[in-house]
Amino acid sequence: MKVGADPFVGRFTPDGRHYLTANWGRNFAATNLEGRIPQTPSTISVIKLANPAESHRPARHNLVGAAETDFSSEGIAISPDGRLVATVNMRGTAFPPGSARFHRNASVTLLSFDPATGAISKRADYSFEGVLPEGGAFDRTGDHFLVTVFQGHDGSLPEAGPGLEVFRVEKGDRPTLSRLGRVPLPHGAHHVDLAP
Repeated sequence: MKVGADPFVGRFTPDGRHYLTANWGRNFAATNLEGRIPQTPSTISVIKLANPAESHRPARHNLVGAAETDFSSEGIAISPDGRLVATVNMRGTAFPPGSARFHRNASVTLLSFDPATGAISKRADYSFEGVLPEGGAFDRTGDHFLVTVFQGHDGSLPEAGPGLEVFRVEKGDRPTLSRLGRVPLPHGAHHVDLAP
């Protein structure tokens, strides 16, 4: 399947009918960080998987949707009910503070997803302080979203250092995220998963 540039990570929806890729868009031919990290937002691609009940025909998967997220998305998560998708975006936190492209805040992009059609649409970006956030996960109820933050900026207070950034998921017709705070962790957190 042809998806967006540089599909970094992907996830199956809970019902197994779709596969979503977070497309970072890096340029691997570039010889430095400035050239490698794109200056355009990342994207998500939605692939509808072939129906296994139709085994008499060759499998045919289809690209059925796409949406723009924020800059340099690394992580992707899908809520347990399959109706929300979130990407974890590094933005310009990978650049040194002296760079014109440096950004102190990373972000989470929240998107609505229709499990029946594969339609996806961006709700909003939610920024938070931290360097190189990578992984994210919804809890088993879908009421919270957690983000790993690799490290804080030099001189950051503990509440902005490495750890798990925690958001409450406000559900309904217009879902949103509300920041609750950060659980401190040692330097280097990459991914998070929650046991049932």
